[in-house]
Amino acid sequence: MNRKTIWVFGMLILLFVGTGVRGQRSPDRKEIHHLMDQALTVVQKHGGKAPDPDSALLLTSIARNLNIRPHIDTLDAEIQLINAKAWRQKGDNKKWLSSVLDAIRIYQQAGAWLSMGNTCMDLGGTYGAGDGEAALKKRMEHFREALAAYRHGGSEWKLEQANALKNIADMNSLFRNYGEARIEEKEALAIFLAAGKKDIQDVYDLLGLLSDCMGDSPEAVRYGLEAIRTANAVNDTSVGMCTIYHRLGNSYTNWGRLEEAQPLERKALDIAVKYKDEEATTIVLTAVCNILSKLGRNEEALKLTDQTLKKVPILAHWNSAVVKGWRLNLLLALHRNRETQPLVTELVRFLDDPKEDHYLLPQSFYTALVRYYLSIGKDSIAMRYCIRDRQIANITSPRARSSAYYLQALVDSALGNFSAALADFQTHKAISDSLISATRNYQIAQIQTEFQTEQKERDLRLRQKELDLLTSRNRLQDASIHKAALVRNTVIIVTLLLLILLYTGYYFKQRSHQQLQSKQVAIRLQNQQLAQLLAEKESLVYEVHHRVRNNLQVIISLLNTQCEFLEHPDALKAIRESRERLQAIALIHQKLYNTGTQPALINMRQYVEEMIRHLRDSYEATGGSISISQDIGELDLDISQAVPVGLVLNEAITNSVKYAFTKDIPGTIDISLTPRDRDQVLLRIADNGRGLPAGFRPEESQSLGLKLIQLFSQQLKGELRFHNKSGLEITMLFTQRRVSPLRTSVA
Repeated sequence: MNRKTIWVFGMLILLFVGTGVRGQRSPDRKEIHHLMDQALTVVQKHGGKAPDPDSALLLTSIARNLNIRPHIDTLDAEIQLINAKAWRQKGDNKKWLSSVLDAIRIYQQAGAWLSMGNTCMDLGGTYGAGDGEAALKKRMEHFREALAAYRHGGSEWKLEQANALKNIADMNSLFRNYGEARIEEKEALAIFLAAGKKDIQDVYDLLGLLSDCMGDSPEAVRYGLEAIRTANAVNDTSVGMCTIYHRLGNSYTNWGRLEEAQPLERKALDIAVKYKDEEATTIVLTAVCNILSKLGRNEEALKLTDQTLKKVPILAHWNSAVVKGWRLNLLLALHRNRETQPLVTELVRFLDDPKEDHYLLPQSFYTALVRYYLSIGKDSIAMRYCIRDRQIANITSPRARSSAYYLQALVDSALGNFSAALADFQTHKAISDSLISATRNYQIAQIQTEFQTEQKERDLRLRQKELDLLTSRNRLQDASIHKAALVRNTVIIVTLLLLILLYTGYYFKQRSHQQLQSKQVAIRLQNQQLAQLLAEKESLVYEVHHRVRNNLQVIISLLNTQCEFLEHPDALKAIRESRERLQAIALIHQKLYNTGTQPALINMRQYVEEMIRHLRDSYEATGGSISISQDIGELDLDISQAVPVGLVLNEAITNSVKYAFTKDIPGTIDISLTPRDRDQVLLRIADNGRGLPAGFRPEESQSLGLKLIQLFSQQLKGELRFHNKSGLEITMLFTQRRVSPLRTSVA
């Protein structure tokens, strides 16, 4: 029998002991929650111990079986979530996902919408951007399920709805559905502002990104500046500030204001490098290189790239490919074509490898390859990558499409397709002009909206003043009417009160004598009923102890029978030890049943003498020659303390008999249980055996007996000590619990 089996067996015994006195009834939520808490403890790293998912699955299986009779759907869902943690620990992702989806389904059927929404949000968060397009779609799907669940709560779960909307908008921005994303993000912003939420810089940041992708650079800058102001107000110094500075810098870049964009991107790069964030470093570094390249400072951009890569090595294939693409752009701009060939070879190999993730590659990646092949005269290959460049641009932004058509014009011109090149260039100009026109129209619309809003507010203020004036006049009239009515009503009420007081005084004087007599009769009847109930309760308590004792004796008999069929020494030892523990508990219930008074207290002298007599008979039957002396004071303990004291004695005597003495050499075990000052009780068990080995630490021992002694000492809130004094001496000092007379009479 291995340690895990012994541990589970011990837990089942403790579970039986803890619930046996409650009789035959359905388990309640406390018992099921206790099993679930135990499962959570063993499935997670706790106290330096490794997770034990198998034990967690066993405990949740027991909890689920207990939940059949008083069936509670939400508990089934919580059990499934614990199972999911266990399957995740075991590395079985298929069963992990199945358990989480079962929990979501149960929450939905039970109408537990908040729990369902939270679980969907957690599940969506497990899919990362690096898991590919299919994983991102799954992430979006779970966020939408969470939003639908939260909407069932109406205004009560507005903040949860806003968080779900924010995550959905973030996913739509990745899929380049900018219009939908901006609508969702604005709805989330309105909810956050109405709730008074302060740390909403990420909402402003995403709105800035969406506006920039839709070609509205001024609006993007406005949102970006608001994001920084909000972040500074809440003292945000996290790595998220890197994204905020980068996106604002990118908005300035797309607006053509490079000198204002550069310091923002530099600040973003410093934050990414500080936190060693590889993905953020990749994105921001390429943005800084883009600005420096447009300013004609390509050499500086190359040096910055080398310095940054020394501080933050780029290891992920996708990130490495993006950085190499920008290095190729810079080398081409510096006409250092000899250094470009190795980069091109690596980039082409990356694109041709079907195992690599080509999703969301930036437009600059393909632009670099197009410019390279144009520079060496391979125009047809340049056209192939130009087509990919156009495909990326068509789903990115109008500004990206403008750049793509300009690059297409260069390739068509190199191929001699001058008419196509002219058409591409005209398309490029048309898109550029439309961006300028759209921005101007938006600004004009903003000015008109602000003017109309101001006019409406002025009209509303005038109307409000008129309403305030009319209201004040009405209040004066109401006040005068109210004053007259108040005087009249006061006279009437005072008169009525005087009459009522006179009548009440006479009435209560007549009734007081009758009530006093009625109360005396009622008190006598209640005393008789209480005496009868007390007798019935004492009978029930005796019956409970009698049945528990009988049940324990049945289990002991079953274990004795099982011993006759077992040959394995370890199994026999484990069953015998369990039998002795059950016998120690059974003796207490026998004492409680046989006691005529104070049914909740155990005379420890009688109990210990009888338990030692039983243990001496047991071990003498096995050929032992050990004498046990005892010094037990006059002491009555409550059952909640007598049980752990008896189990500690049982474990200590058993350990001494098993390990303390050499075979066939007589030994002595001294036991004392004496009361001390201030309700203190000292339990001492000492033997003259071999004692503990040098350097032995009981708290680190894997012995079940020592663990149980420490467990019961903690239950008693006692001070437990182990000493080597011509053998082993165990002492435990604990406080005696005083039981009130009422409790002892009805326990």
